Amino acid sequence: MIQIGLDPGVKTGYCVMINGEVSTAGAVETLRGVYKLLCDTRPDEVVFEAFHRGQGLQPEHVYTIEVIGVIHLFVENASSAGGFVKLFQQSPGAKRPTQDRAKAILRGLPTAKIPEKDRPHAQDALAHLLVHND
Repeated sequence: MIQIGLDPGVKTGYCVMINGEVSTAGAVETLRGVYKLLCDTRPDEVVFEAFHRGQGLQPEHVYTIEVIGVIHLFVENASSAGGFVKLFQQSPGAKRPTQDRAKAILRGLPTAKIPEKDRPHAQDALAHLLVHND
């Protein structure tokens, strides 16, 4: 089974797991990049952090909402093409119990696999996957 965890934002963190093992992780910075990542990965499941608005709405929040729209578009397109992708959303706080484990797992991967600047975003995406799989 192929799963992808996503932490939507200006830098959208991602982590791909194949049969429960981390395959790749990193971050993408464009809507097209998010869509291409999903198309290239061909996941069976997508787990992502839902948007929860705090006190204000900033421009980066609007972009986060757009990323989530791209995720939904991918799932709809995959379904209409005869595939079936399960979609799961989690609250931002859901990842807290698995943050340390996610950090340790990513630390064990070669740096070449995940650029240092992308690790915090990839870590959040992996933390969401770990919560989902627990």
